[in-house]
Amino acid sequence: MATKTNCTDEKMTWPHRPDQISALQIDPVVITHDGYYECQAVTYDGSFLRSYHLQVLVVPEMTLFRSRNRTAVCKAAAGKPVAQISWTPEGECVLEHKYWGNGTVTVQSTCHWAESSVSVVSCTVSHETGNWSQSIELNQGEHLFLFQ
Repeated sequence: MATKTNCTDEKMTWPHRPDQISALQIDPVVITHDGYYECQAVTYDGSFLRSYHLQVLVVPEMTLFRSRNRTAVCKAAAGKPVAQISWTPEGECVLEHKYWGNGTVTVQSTCHWAESSVSVVSCTVSHETGNWSQSIELNQGEHLFLFQ
């Protein structure tokens, strides 16, 4: 995160008037605008300093798929800040994080359910931009043959 002291450029404006609440305006906002801003205006009424902290949020892309042997993988790709993953019912899980150069993070949770009584599992991705849930059948495509 960088600290910016110049609050005016071609994409950023800081319309300051002593009789109004001033707001930093950035259009369009991109991930590189994340940071701290200190804006100063000098007028006949005096010098005015305003500080802003801008956190750019990036919505993660959720995917859920079945792997082998009663295992499922849930992924929240390229979110900012990092997303949280939870499962219903809980299983034996391994959590991995991949940090990207632009500040986003991909979170992947791989879970296994040994109990054959668990047939459907749900993954929930929780993030500051929202919550998403998907379900998947663990036994889909598996065939059970009984011999007598």
